[in-house]
Amino acid sequence: MKLKHRITYNLLILLSNFVQSLKPINQYYYANKLGSICYQLLKIRQK
Repeated sequence: MKLKHRITYNLLILLSNFVQSLKPINQYYYANKLGSICYQLLKIRQK
């Protein structure tokens, strides 16, 4: 795994742990936000 990808991966793990520690209502909101951010990053990479 490249260093950049490893950092991104670790960040995602930390963020998902953070989201899981929140209240369910907030979880939904943050999961949506994170999902849209990841989707944007993937779209940028594919170009």
